[in-house]
Amino acid sequence: MSLTDVVFICACELIGLGFIIVAVCASRSKNPLNFWAGSNVTEKQITDVKKFNRANLIMWIVAGSIWVLNGLLLLCGVFFPYWFVLAEAVILIPVLAIWYSIIKKKYFKK
Repeated sequence: MSLTDVVFICACELIGLGFIIVAVCASRSKNPLNFWAGSNVTEKQITDVKKFNRANLIMWIVAGSIWVLNGLLLLCGVFFPYWFVLAEAVILIPVLAIWYSIIKKKYFKK
């Protein structure tokens, strides 16, 4: 295993753990979780803050788990081409945005 592989595995694990930490913070927060940097979601905009944060918790845990799983597979010797993992990241960002828009439709007041 080369140094590049080790760095890539560590990067996958750190990204995944970062997403999972966001999820844990969302589940413990009394205020609604903001998805985009610079956006501000207030309690007045949400029908149920607890359920809204739980939906965000699930979204971020799934996203984080994908990254952690990639890192674990790489650590176990299942080497994907780097472009595959990076392509997965590029696909994951729009999927998270769509997923969040579904959460927003469900929990934002009309």
